[in-house]
Amino acid sequence: MKRLAVAVVLALVTLAWAVGSAGAASDTYQGAAFHPFTMDPASTDPECTANGVAHVYGGVAYGDCDPINVVFSKLTASQIVSALLAKGWTRLGDGETQYLHFANENVAVAQSTMLYSYVRGGTGGCPSGQLCRYHIRLWPVTNTNVVVAGVHFETGGFLGPHIVQSWEQAEARVCSDLTNTKWKCNAESVPLPNQAAIQAGPTWRGVPNDTTASLITTR
Repeated sequence: MKRLAVAVVLALVTLAWAVGSAGAASDTYQGAAFHPFTMDPASTDPECTANGVAHVYGGVAYGDCDPINVVFSKLTASQIVSALLAKGWTRLGDGETQYLHFANENVAVAQSTMLYSYVRGGTGGCPSGQLCRYHIRLWPVTNTNVVVAGVHFETGGFLGPHIVQSWEQAEARVCSDLTNTKWKCNAESVPLPNQAAIQAGPTWRGVPNDTTASLITTR
């Protein structure tokens, strides 16, 4: 009976750890550690907890939402924002706050910036009769010269409801917009093994994702 009781306690402890830590792994680039998916509280976006709980902060369950698919090196968030605004992106949009953890998995950090680029129906892969948009969130990784981003292409325009159509198209759009005489994009050059392990297949939330990020840096 005592052995059974001990086994039950160990099983409960293991289960509690799994619920609090599932998916709470980090990928890295040049020593900068970051969770490979943006995280959203289940109360604001239940879709993001469809694959289970990524972490628990302050008693609130967070799910993995959007894959991190762009890494910036030797560039600041303000430089990136200025460059995207110059390409026609805007701050006007209704995206919710999402979070990442860095090396300390017990601290959730909200994105520093969100930007949007709107696409009319019938152009740029947006279905006729709809308004679509690109949506990017940026996080400067604490105490490093690395900024990471999750970007996606979705239908729903300004007011929604928003339905993700592509991670890869959005990643390519950011690369295109930020390739110039001073910056370069090495497409799909940063492997994210923990993202691949969590995703466990060719798609994320039903949309193809290759679990590698593009690197944008100075020439």
